[in-house]
Amino acid sequence: MSPLLRLRLLFGRRPWLHPLLVGIAALVVWWQAAALHQAAAAAKDAWGTTRTVWVVNTDTERGASVRAEARHYPTAMVPAGAISAAPSEAVAARDLAEGTVLTPLDLAAPHHVPVGWVVFAVPAEAGPELRPGDAVAVFNGGRRMCDGRVVGTTAPLEVAVAPACAAGVSAAVGVGEVVLARLGT
Repeated sequence: MSPLLRLRLLFGRRPWLHPLLVGIAALVVWWQAAALHQAAAAAKDAWGTTRTVWVVNTDTERGASVRAEARHYPTAMVPAGAISAAPSEAVAARDLAEGTVLTPLDLAAPHHVPVGWVVFAVPAEAGPELRPGDAVAVFNGGRRMCDGRVVGTTAPLEVAVAPACAAGVSAAVGVGEVVLARLGT
C-alpha cells in the first residue's frame, strides 16, 4: 500500500488528528515569528540611543530651498555635525539626494549664490515685494524662462539664476523685458 493511501486512511479513521496537526503547525509558525521579532528588537537595542536629525525629503539641486523632516536615527549612524534643529530658509550648498542627513556643509544662507550661478541686476518697478532668499520665477514675454533666487534687494534687484538659463536672462534683461514672480514655499 502506498504511503499516501496509508496517511489518508489514518486521517479517515482518526478525524481529530487533522486539527491537532494544524494547531501544531500554527504554534511552530507563531514561535518562529516571535523569535524573529525578539531578534529584531535585540538588534535595535544593540545600536544604543537614537538622535533626532533633519533629513532631506526630495532630491534637491544646489541653490534650491531645502525641504527636510525630522527623523530618529541611531547615534552610531549620524554623521558628525548633523543638524538637530529645523533648517529655516536654507538653500542647498550642493546637490542633495533624498534621505541625506543634513550637516552645516550642506546648507547655505538664503542670499548665498551657488557656485557657477550668474547674478543679474533686474529692475523692480512693478513686481512683488522681494527679500533676499526669496525663490522667484523669471518670465520673458509671458513665458517662464527659469527659476532663480533673490540675493540682493538694493535697487535694482539682484537675482541669481542657474548657468543653463543665464544667456536667455541676459538677453531679456538687455531689452528690459524681465518679469519676476515670487514662488510660494
